[in-house]
Formats: sequence, C-alpha cells, structure tokens
Amino acid sequence: MFRKMIYIFIIAAVLFCLVPTRAFAEDAALEEQMWEDPCDRADILVFATHPDDEVLFMGGAIATYAAQGLRVQVVHMMNYSVSHPVREQERLDGMWTLGVRHLPLAGRFDASYSTGLMADGEIVGDNAVGDSALTEYVAEMIRRFKPQVVISHDLDGEYGHIRHRMLAAAVAEAVQHTMEEDFYPESAAEYGVWDVPKTYLHLYDENRIFLDLHSPLGGEQGEKTAIELAAEAYKKHVSQQWCWFYVSDDVNDPKSEQINAAIFGLFRSTVGPDTGNDMMENILSYDEQERIAAEEEAARIAEEKAALEKAEAERKAAEEARKQEEARRAAELKAAEEAAAKADRIAKACTIAALLLVTVFAHVIMPKLHRKR
Repeated sequence: MFRKMIYIFIIAAVLFCLVPTRAFAEDAALEEQMWEDPCDRADILVFATHPDDEVLFMGGAIATYAAQGLRVQVVHMMNYSVSHPVREQERLDGMWTLGVRHLPLAGRFDASYSTGLMADGEIVGDNAVGDSALTEYVAEMIRRFKPQVVISHDLDGEYGHIRHRMLAAAVAEAVQHTMEEDFYPESAAEYGVWDVPKTYLHLYDENRIFLDLHSPLGGEQGEKTAIELAAEAYKKHVSQQWCWFYVSDDVNDPKSEQINAAIFGLFRSTVGPDTGNDMMENILSYDEQERIAAEEEAARIAEEKAALEKAEAERKAAEEARKQEEARRAAELKAAEEAAAKADRIAKACTIAALLLVTVFAHVIMPKLHRKR
C-alpha cells in the first residue's frame, strides 16, 4: 500500500512538472497581455481565416501599422475555442507579438465548417466560393468596426486553400455593398451602413503595392522590423510548426506568389489610386481625425469666446459712451441753467437799478428842477 502511494506520488510529480508547463506559460502570457476592448472604429480591419493566417500573409502589414499607433482590429473566420483551444491562445500570443492591442475576435464558424460553398445546408462544390452566411458575417463586422482600410486573403486562396478563397470572396462582395441598407439589413439596422474607403487583397494582381517590411519600426518595437515581428509571431503558433509555412517577403522565393507578406493589391478605393506603398495613403486615421476635430472645436470655442469678449467690450464701450453722453448733456443742461439763472439775476439787478434811478429822478432831481423854475 505504502509502495503504491509512493508510485502515485512520483507519477503526480512528473505530471506536475511536465503537463502544466504549457498552462503556466499561457497563464503568464494572459497576465502580461492586457488587452483593450475591440475597436469602436478601426483604422485597419483584417479578415483572416485561421489563427496564423493573419501572421503568415498579413503579419507584416499588421506590425507596420500597429507600430504607427493605428487602431488595428483582427477578425477571424474560424473559431477553435471548442475543438482546438490551444490555437485560440496561440492566436492571442501571435497578435500580441505583432503589436495588436485591441482584442481580436474569433469567428462564428467552427472547425467542422464546410470546405466548400454552403447553400441551404448542402455542399455544392469544393471549388465554389461566396458563402452567404460568411458574407453576412463580414458585412456585419465591416459595419460594426467602420474601418478605413480592409485587408484580407488572396482571391485564389494563396496556395489554393478553399476557406481562404471563401473569405476573400466574401470580403470582395461585402465591401461593394455594405453602404446599401438592403444588403443584409439586420446589421445595417444595428450598426448603420458603411462604405469602406480602401480594400486590399493579398497578392491581388491589380494596383499592387509592396510594403517595406525591413525598416526599423521604432517606438516600443525599437530596431525590430515588421518581417522580424511576423516571423516571431508565427513561432507562437506552436501547434502549426509541423507545416511547411513560413513568413517571407522575398520576391525571389519560389513560393513568393503564394505567401509573400509584402504584396497586396488595391481591390477597391473611394479615395483615389495609390501613388506609393502605403495602405493609409489618402486616409486620415481616426486618431488624426479626432485630433483635427478637437483642434477645430477648440478653435471654434476660442472664436466664440473672442466674439463674446468683443461683444462684451463693445457693450461696455457703448455703455461708457452713453454715460459720457449723458454726463455731457447734464453738464450742458447745468451750464444752461446756471447761465439762465445768471441772466435772470442780472435782469433783476438791472430792474432794481432802473427803479432806483427812477426813484432818485422822481424824488431828488425833479423837485430841484421845479425849484429852479
């Protein structure tokens, strides 16, 4: 019995040392990752199919614009929280490594989701794309996050992956109709309509840009480059390291037209064509818009204050002028009254003098004249 208890204790100790290591690492990662809520409004909205796709194909772009302080929101198509929960933690670890701080959203579609187009619950073909449920989901996310820029997969699914193709097709359809109220009206009623200014698809043939993924990102990333961060982030997807996939932006790589993380094409734009290799060209970030709006509001308040101060100064000046005018009129009236009083006194004095003269003439001079006669 005692020996059996010793064996049980040894087995438990071994399991404690080996098995929980991953869990403790995950707990530590969770403690370090102080995620912000998903964006209210996103500068860049990334649609990726599986956890790790956003790193392999869009990781360079994500790292580049997250390092610039832009609001980057990532939304996945697939949800592995039940079937493969470890991939959910790897998803968070990878996003955190890229510099994303707004909590990425897991999708509505689990690992059993069709490898082809679903129509009324039936698979209509492994090579078909454009699932309506997926398009509805994409439209809802666009309307919810109101992105300035949308980024998603290659229409050919990078290396032909059907779910990548499905998501790319759903994004391509949704961005052309999310400004219409009758296009999936439920999300339009909940979030309002939205016309995405710019949409980029990975490896899209037209209007191509080539992102610079080798310049130091600066800020909290220091001398690290976007391509380095993407490669580092992919290593967080431990469960997928058996695959042949890797992060690359080398145009000479034989698989460049399948995986190159620097190549995107401008699928749709409401703000004109690109002249450089910047997804945010012709776009003001939401923070910049808010800064400008705050400055304009401050200028408006200052202008209103200046106008009020001017009006108050003018009112006071008018009041002072009125008082001065009243004082002038009062002074003139007083002077006129004093002049009239003085004239009246003089007139009275003259009258008295005249009466005295008459009296003297009548009583003094006239009698003398009569006596001389």
